[in-house]
Amino acid sequence: MYDYHLHSTNSPDGRLSIEEVCELAIQKGFKEIAFTEHLDYDCPGHIDLLLDYEKYSEEIDRAREKYFGALNIVKGLEMGLQPQVMERNRDFVRKNPFDFIIGSVHHIDGLQLFNGDFCQGKRREEAYRSYLQEVDRLVETFADFHVLGHMDVIRRYPGFDDRTISTREYADLIDSILKKLIRSHRGIEVNSSGFRFKLADTLPTLDVVTRYRELGGEIITVGSDAHRTDAVGYKIEEAYQVLKTSGFNYVCLFRNGAPIKVPLPV
Repeated sequence: MYDYHLHSTNSPDGRLSIEEVCELAIQKGFKEIAFTEHLDYDCPGHIDLLLDYEKYSEEIDRAREKYFGALNIVKGLEMGLQPQVMERNRDFVRKNPFDFIIGSVHHIDGLQLFNGDFCQGKRREEAYRSYLQEVDRLVETFADFHVLGHMDVIRRYPGFDDRTISTREYADLIDSILKKLIRSHRGIEVNSSGFRFKLADTLPTLDVVTRYRELGGEIITVGSDAHRTDAVGYKIEEAYQVLKTSGFNYVCLFRNGAPIKVPLPV
């Protein structure tokens, strides 16, 4: 199996060292993992979540040597997407090479998604549509990432009893986002963290992944979005089942920014 969304203590909210994540991954039968440490400029309160690239790279190199033959380790990044930080993002990734980059939306208009601030005072349809419109704009204006992370992550957080974002209700925006990614040779991530947030499905859901496939989408990864012990690889099999049900018979790995298709784990 492969888990392409993992955080270590190189991320501000990570609780495990790189070696601890690797040991857990080997115990759970993973062949390859991608660390995707946070880089998130201008978070609410004008806080920058920075990545010490040199330290991170040294730790990755040591882990690759230690676990050679037992586990492939990919050096990745999860980059926060906001319109005012695009030049800083671009400058960072062009100076510092990564095998794999996830682009994710965590904040909008200075408001947090994870604590419900962005949804406060909005109706569900208004909040979700506004979120998808922002994702659509960011995908169009910034291209320096390989897959869009947890495309409907707003569902993961508080705000509404009904936390569905379906291709039926938001077809225009979902199609627009997916088509932009496909045209620019980028892809999506199927993130299994929804199961930890009691959503009973992946981010995005099966219908969105199926629509991506119908539109001709090819680049797709799977990740648990783990920051602590119990989340490493959590419900990853269910995420692979979403790929299979939607028509994919492979998942993508990355080497120096280039996707490689490998058969889905049995």
